[in-house]
Amino acid sequence: RDNLCRQSERCVLLGGISAEWRLEMIDLRAALRRLTLVSAVCILSVAGRQAAGAAQPSNVMLVASPETSSNSALLDVTADEQLHVVVSDGPQDERGISVFVHSSSGELVCRDDPDGSPREMRCQPPAAGKYYVRVQNSGSVARTIRVEVEQLRGQPEGRSEFATVRVQFATNREAVDDGFFGSVGSRRLTYGQSEVSIPREHRMGELEGPSILRLQWRSKPSEHIQVLSVRAEPEAQFWARLRSRVAASKERETLLFVPGFNVTFEDALRRLAQISYDLAFDGPVVLFSWPSAGSMSPLAYQRDVRSADAAAESLAQLLEGMTREAPNASVHIIAHSMGNRVLTTALQRLETKAGPTLRQVAMMAPDVDRELFEQIAPRIAKTARRTTVYASSRDIPMVLAGVQAGAPRAGAVNGNPVAVKGVDTIDVSEVETSRLGLFHSYYGDNSSVLADLFWLMRGKAPQDRFGLEPVDSPGHPYWRFRPKAR
Repeated sequence: RDNLCRQSERCVLLGGISAEWRLEMIDLRAALRRLTLVSAVCILSVAGRQAAGAAQPSNVMLVASPETSSNSALLDVTADEQLHVVVSDGPQDERGISVFVHSSSGELVCRDDPDGSPREMRCQPPAAGKYYVRVQNSGSVARTIRVEVEQLRGQPEGRSEFATVRVQFATNREAVDDGFFGSVGSRRLTYGQSEVSIPREHRMGELEGPSILRLQWRSKPSEHIQVLSVRAEPEAQFWARLRSRVAASKERETLLFVPGFNVTFEDALRRLAQISYDLAFDGPVVLFSWPSAGSMSPLAYQRDVRSADAAAESLAQLLEGMTREAPNASVHIIAHSMGNRVLTTALQRLETKAGPTLRQVAMMAPDVDRELFEQIAPRIAKTARRTTVYASSRDIPMVLAGVQAGAPRAGAVNGNPVAVKGVDTIDVSEVETSRLGLFHSYYGDNSSVLADLFWLMRGKAPQDRFGLEPVDSPGHPYWRFRPKAR
């Protein structure tokens, strides 16, 4: 029912519609007789899609019933326009409304700011095109929402120049003098919290930082994703904070991120903040930072291999704590590159006959021996409802890691990607990603991959996610992004 208003239909959706079947009729009266209305009406204009050059609406009204999700009509937005969403009634301080802006292809381009006004948001899409607004009402009363296309304007008076993402962390790094954590390993876990800025002009998939080309020498929170604070705290306070945030989230969920090779503690905080913001993740986000040297040299790679192996016990300890201290939470994991080496070892220690304890495990560009992964994957898959591997033939660090290790990696594609029963494999070779990242950071810098993660975290299977197509292979079928995915 969330997809009732599709690209092929020009419609205005007023509230949520309860229907057990897909709307396929163009006769409005016949359709209405077969729909169960829950304070909602969908008005279809057949002429609107048949007449050439028919104008799209410039504003719509939504009435979001309690515990429903509603989509607006497609709205045309030019390069000098933005979308303005206003919650026009209901309690001023109630945050039961969540707002998301998607492109016509379903990619998430904007979300509401948890630190901003609960009554309005503005979104400047990354390019001219057609967009729709999805409104989720988790409150107890119906709300009316107005969506308008308006000319770009300056910063609203009194509005902060940046949003703030709060990241909890657990690390087996030793602390250094500046309050951060260095590359020396520790035998104990340190817990804490950090605050990271997201600029208002943030673009999905961008990890904004100072650029010499733009003559920027220092990081500014209004322009860059910047770590504002890092505070260690007692373990009991960490778990209490996690439980509180899980309880306050709509889906009772939390996201754990395990970064890869050549990632410092600070860079991992910045990347997790960017990903969680782009995914519109509602629950608490947790970073497990293991002591990578933060260097690209071959010697640093071998050092990181040893550090990753030694960190598996600490990650297993953290995962056991998350399932123990927040037993009703849905735990999602995103691991990247060598972080998957840490994760796979930790998950083998969590293997249980009681059923999966995790929800979604996304293994991005796993720097794990391919043959070894094929052997252990069935055991790992038992720990989660769904395990997904993302791999690419263009990933240069994966090729170099295979040369360094003397064996191909699970995150590389040479012919067919690794495909194992019980694990979904996604070939991302066709997506456009940053050359500066050597085609290795697609998990955070490509909007198509981020959109796929968005729907993965919401429990959708590959066949129900936009942009993927099935591929038969001799071993086991897998999925791939359609050519020229951007």
